[in-house]
This record gives sequence, structure tokens and C-alpha cells, in this order.
Amino acid sequence: MALALVPLYALLHSVLAPALPSAYVPLTPTAGLLGALVLASLVLVAGAVTLFPQAAWVARWRVHFSQGLYLALPLQRAVDSVAPVRPWSRPAAPTSSLKGELS
Repeated sequence: MALALVPLYALLHSVLAPALPSAYVPLTPTAGLLGALVLASLVLVAGAVTLFPQAAWVARWRVHFSQGLYLALPLQRAVDSVAPVRPWSRPAAPTSSLKGELS
């Protein structure tokens, strides 16, 4: 799903670029090529894991993809550093009066 959003994002940029010229900064050719290579390699490996699940050479990739390429913790730390959870923003535990009404 996330890979399908990349072309849509590029299409959105191309549509909105004339209206918002200061917001549109094109990628350098090197960055565009690197992004295309990363995207193509992820699509190829994900396709191989899906189409050939029993192949021995795919088994080691399946482990890494099932763990989300180990990005959960670094991304969670990045989000927490930008928008940390504050004690008053957490949902409160039910009060004793509510507990009696629920049971």
C-alpha cells in the first residue's frame, strides 16, 4: 500500500507545482535515481517473498520483512522526539464510580 502512494505523491506534486511554485523543489537526479532504486529493490524483494514463499533464498528475506525491516523502534523514537506523549494527553483510567456502573 505504501509503495502505491509514491507515484500518487509524485502526481500530486506535478499537479500542484504550478499553483505553489515556492513549495515545489525538484529532487536532484542522484536523489531521484537513488529513490527509484530503493523503491524497485523493495518491490522486487516483496514480490519474491510473496510469489516464492518456499524458496530457500527467500527464507532469509521473509524473516526481515515479517519484522517490518526493524524500523518500528527507530521510527517510534523519531516520532516521540518530535511529539512526546504528555501525561495529561493519555486516556484516564475509569473512576471508581464508573466501575460500579459497568459491573
